[in-house]
Amino acid sequence: MGVINTASKVPKHIQTATELRRRIRKGEYRSAGRLPPVRVLGGELGVSVNVIQRAVRLLENDGVVESRHGVGVQVVHEDSTRRTPLIFGLVYPYHPRTSFAGTVHCYAEMAMDLRQNYCIVKSSYGDSERERDLVSQFVDTGAEGLMIWPCPGEENEPFFREVSARTPVVFIDRRPKQINCPCVTLDWRRAGRDIILHMARQGFGRVLVLEETLDISSFRELFDAMRTAAAEIGAQERFDFVEMDATSLVEQCQRKLCPSSQVPMQRLGEILEADRYEAMFCVHDEFLDWIYANSELQERYPLQKIASMSNTLPSPRSQAFLRLGVQEWIADHGKLIGKAAELLHEMVYLKSRAAAEYRIRFTTTVRKA
Repeated sequence: MGVINTASKVPKHIQTATELRRRIRKGEYRSAGRLPPVRVLGGELGVSVNVIQRAVRLLENDGVVESRHGVGVQVVHEDSTRRTPLIFGLVYPYHPRTSFAGTVHCYAEMAMDLRQNYCIVKSSYGDSERERDLVSQFVDTGAEGLMIWPCPGEENEPFFREVSARTPVVFIDRRPKQINCPCVTLDWRRAGRDIILHMARQGFGRVLVLEETLDISSFRELFDAMRTAAAEIGAQERFDFVEMDATSLVEQCQRKLCPSSQVPMQRLGEILEADRYEAMFCVHDEFLDWIYANSELQERYPLQKIASMSNTLPSPRSQAFLRLGVQEWIADHGKLIGKAAELLHEMVYLKSRAAAEYRIRFTTTVRKA
């Protein structure tokens, strides 16, 4: 199968030159060694002999190779090319103006520094079409490999299968179906089970679980695991799962769009009014801070225990929130992105294609003032 994207706007000979330069950098063709014959390269890359010859001329102009009559095309600067850091791409779905986007950039930079590589980080804004465009640009401009944090939905899965056949890909947080690539995700299933067991051990008779409506595999795993754990210990009646779109409010607030909190506050008040809840769980601690801790709801419906989630670079919380003593499950996104970068590095250098799934465990702590 050829590795050149025939549908790309980038000319084939430029894509071919980029691929040959990548192979030289990885040490596939040694100094003073010859490149395979142009017909062999054409067959490997899925392009014509003419395209190969034009690509070779580009590399000759850059002093990377030279053509000798009767000898062939030889590499002349493999050593300097090898020292060039690898360039990876990371595409993630969150709006770049959210605080979490800063977390992604920070951890990506740390992961690349460990191996002296570079990473270009781009947001798809949660848009599937933009996601395809960004991935295509990375591939066409010679990125050594990609880390993809997919948008919600399954629209791009056929596209991902095509891309992963041409370039190393590691998926982050959620893995598209039937794609033979490594995936690094948080252990949402274990976290869901731990949260239920923790609440059950406290002896609460009624626990409100605000179930996030955003349809992504991580949230589905979390809440499915919570239901399963409650059933296993015979506590289904003690846990009340109620849908709440907390993600939209959190993202809008982080982008400083100043949405009204009256509707979700009224909704949460109606839920709390309907039953005598003793404890509550919500996946977004920001939502609990804005809608519960700093509103009249805290006084009207006091709770004995609140549980939530955050990450290893948590955003500051109000004093009202911290006084609640919220039990938080901490997502280690540093390990998440670091492991993805490690796998991608190995795929490029060692040609590893293991389709394993790696799960990063949550830790837990109590946020206090």
